[in-house]
Amino acid sequence: MAYAVFESGGKQYVARHGQTIDIDRIKVEVGEQLTFDQVLLTADDGQVVVGEPFISGAAVTAKVVGQVKGPKILVFKYKPKVRYRKRQGHRQHYTRVQIDAIELAGGKPAKRDDKPVEAMSEKPAAKPTEKPAARPTGEAVDLDSMLKADLEALAEELGVMPETGSGTGGNVLVQDLRDAIRKAQSGKRS
Repeated sequence: MAYAVFESGGKQYVARHGQTIDIDRIKVEVGEQLTFDQVLLTADDGQVVVGEPFISGAAVTAKVVGQVKGPKILVFKYKPKVRYRKRQGHRQHYTRVQIDAIELAGGKPAKRDDKPVEAMSEKPAAKPTEKPAARPTGEAVDLDSMLKADLEALAEELGVMPETGSGTGGNVLVQDLRDAIRKAQSGKRS
């Protein structure tokens, strides 16, 4: 997939066909076309061209989608012992642009990829957490290497959760869980 690194407002951005990115605010109207000619790097089909500092003839063309604000951040200043506290919020202004075309050195257009590109501002979906598979109760388990949470789950499966333990204030300790599980397993075997 072809991409380019361009500079705008003293910052560098990676541009791919069809991608929507937020750049530092530029005073332009929504729907206007922008051309970024300060291209630092282009890559197309494994051929990478690096500028010194810019690539002559290369450009990135984008359409302005909107003027947006970034997330709110809190700036808190504090000096101890002198009762100085200052709290201030800030939201950075951005211009959201959609990349339409990337021109390589000499004005040659980069190859387009048909796959849609996800916006940078979108976060990937969280993977659902999987519960560990329940252990068969007849299976021999090494209780000494298990963590307390695993021991509690196994004791709950067997229905032998101790009400009080030998710990301070009657807290259930790992050893109490192991003893209860061993007692339940030995009772089932006989």
